Amino acid sequence: MSKYDKYNVSYGNTKIKNNLDMDELIMWQGKPKKSAFVINSAVPLIPLVLFWGGIDLTIFLGVWISMQELFIRLLVTGFILVHMTPVWCWLHHIRKSAKVWEETEYAVTNKHIIICNGVAGAKVQKLKLTDVEDVVYSIGRVDTWIGVGDIHISLGAGGKKHGEYDIVDIVDVAGAFNAITREMQEIKRQKEAEKADK
Repeated sequence: MSKYDKYNVSYGNTKIKNNLDMDELIMWQGKPKKSAFVINSAVPLIPLVLFWGGIDLTIFLGVWISMQELFIRLLVTGFILVHMTPVWCWLHHIRKSAKVWEETEYAVTNKHIIICNGVAGAKVQKLKLTDVEDVVYSIGRVDTWIGVGDIHISLGAGGKKHGEYDIVDIVDVAGAFNAITREMQEIKRQKEAEKADK
């Protein structure tokens, strides 16, 4: 039994499997929790949507109650439907988030952090563990309520890729974080052993 067998990882995702090197092993694999992924994308705009929708609903009901002429009612209804564009955009954004969720999956290997996401064909990003400068996990207020967390990854400027990356809305946030830090330590240990052998 190899040291990796104990992690009992499923190799089901073809996008991730197709992007592995020959000697690469998956240490952790996961997908965001769908409800959390959709809710977290919708929450920031809720105050605007409630305010906008409330004003439009008040105007709509006021006109329908006070005006008896059918033409005026239909004119106001058309105006309100157009004026509620921010609400329709918000609903479309929620629907799009559900589609993005279908294509989103993460994996930690003995060499990379792999992030698959996007719409209409996933975009696959492979982040070298040797380029990772900092990794932290957080569980926000909404995340606590839903039972998920996020991992924030900072890559150094020395590698091909640099910047900030996130693994979001995963249930096993501690498991993913531990897999990343464990593999980073293993790479560091191997480099130190190679230096000592020279």
